[in-house]
Amino acid sequence: MKAGLFFFAIICIEYLGIGYFVPVVQTLHIPLLMVGSLFLYFVFRRGVSELYSRQQTKLFLLFIALTFLSMTYANITYYAFNVLKGQIGYILLFSIVIYVFNHQKRLNAFIIGFVAVHVVLVLMNIDILTSHQRVESFQAGYFLGDGNDFGWALAIVVPMSFYLIIISKRVILKFVGIISCAILIFGVVGTASRGATLAMASSLLYYVVTSRRRLIPLFAMLIVAVGIAAYAPSQYIDRMETIGKYTEDTSALGRITAWKAATKMAIEHPLGVGAGNFNTAYGREYRPDDAPSMRWYSVHSIYFSVLGEYGFIGLITMLSILFVNYRDNVRSRHSIASRDNPGMDASAWPLYLNMALVAYAVGGIFLGGVGYPHLYILSALTVATRVLSEEPIRTIPAR
Repeated sequence: MKAGLFFFAIICIEYLGIGYFVPVVQTLHIPLLMVGSLFLYFVFRRGVSELYSRQQTKLFLLFIALTFLSMTYANITYYAFNVLKGQIGYILLFSIVIYVFNHQKRLNAFIIGFVAVHVVLVLMNIDILTSHQRVESFQAGYFLGDGNDFGWALAIVVPMSFYLIIISKRVILKFVGIISCAILIFGVVGTASRGATLAMASSLLYYVVTSRRRLIPLFAMLIVAVGIAAYAPSQYIDRMETIGKYTEDTSALGRITAWKAATKMAIEHPLGVGAGNFNTAYGREYRPDDAPSMRWYSVHSIYFSVLGEYGFIGLITMLSILFVNYRDNVRSRHSIASRDNPGMDASAWPLYLNMALVAYAVGGIFLGGVGYPHLYILSALTVATRVLSEEPIRTIPAR
């Protein structure tokens, strides 16, 4: 239990950007020290066999190895080294989740806390989200400071808030879950991010297609749609209307130009141009004459970012991580549901976890963020859920 609280403190520091308010936290790299010490604690107590036996671990290690290799040929080695440091920290975070959340009750407690952190993020930025202006700076962790990234993170957590509504048996807790879900959706709308909106919509659509009770998700989607249409600011509606007019939108055209450049990078460099080096390679060698005026352009897609920086091997590795996570969640759901006495709502969580994975995967088409913690946390939750599905349930979900 103490380890779980220690881990949750790390999440709060990273997501809430506490290092910006308390500079000593950032100066002394306290989150990294906390992650490292907690990881070593579990390694000495339980070893690494349960960790290394999972496919996700091996794929992440392969990805890290590709990053390390790219330091030998990247134009700017320092960029690749920074990426490597982040990946090492996040795979330690990934490992800790698997070690700590080995009970359904602990897993549910983390989901409650994780949703609460994102609700706090929305409330911290309520003035920005209600300004009816497109703002690119938010009070949050470094990977959430951009409006698109902020909305993307919220879209990933929205399915988790749905799950909390399902498992809450007390009326007051269910009401709190509904309010939390509404706040998160409000946050997505407030960012006016098209990518985050598509991510959230895709996860809801996935729920409609895969849920056994389709009337409930359809009714929920109708309420969300009506709410957005009634209360969304005109700026949000205007932004969504541009989705179908990408040929007239400079942002969309810039993305397409960058994606073409990333493909060309992968063709000319089988192992990519080096981790973290897309921008510099684009500006120096791959920016076409008719491209937008800015010299250094971000790729705005996790897939094309990996393609350009790691080549086709890197892209296959990343897609494999997504596939393995999705497959494991489907298997976990079936495994738990097939038991004689699976426990109340125990098989529901893998479905909602796959909803979050769909939100990540779809949002990642239009948003950058390969070096963000989202995929590591989703993968760790997937592995922890899979472990629970492979053994008798020892606890009932938190109520």
